[in-house]
Amino acid sequence: MDTCYLLVGLAREGPAPRPGDSAAVRETGRREPANMKVLFICKSNAARSQMAQALLDHYAPQVATESAGLRTARRGKVGYPIPRQVAEKMGRIGIPMDRYRRKQLSRRMVTDADRVIVVMTPGQIRAMLPKYVARSGKVTYWSDVKDPKNDRERVRARDQLRRKVRNLVRQLGQKGPSPRS
Repeated sequence: MDTCYLLVGLAREGPAPRPGDSAAVRETGRREPANMKVLFICKSNAARSQMAQALLDHYAPQVATESAGLRTARRGKVGYPIPRQVAEKMGRIGIPMDRYRRKQLSRRMVTDADRVIVVMTPGQIRAMLPKYVARSGKVTYWSDVKDPKNDRERVRARDQLRRKVRNLVRQLGQKGPSPRS
């Protein structure tokens, strides 16, 4: 299910809603793109979901983003920076990764998000994805992006995610950098 929460021309008096302002949600049941929150989920929050979050931050900085992993806490990696190899691949396209830290998924993250994008393979989804995520009604699956294990796979995953995030930005009606950036 691929749902887009784009509202064009929301009529309301008073100041424009700020990120997190629930007025737009109360009046329409949906948030405007500038008030949206997108959550990316992957297995350990070390590569795919982090790259997707950074790409969306780059192409649509007005959209709030978050990313999390399903097994980050189990591996003792909460709060750790992403692996150097991932940061290097993102740096090559001009996206710094130094501010991103690994997080463990919580129910609250899913509840607070307007859209949840699961960046995991079908086998990982079947084996690991909590039912509360799937039942949230907010999920889009990017299941063709494999968990990268080496530099070539990291570049492939980055490039796949770049295309997917650009499409997401178009769906949301956001203006971002030109397609070449």
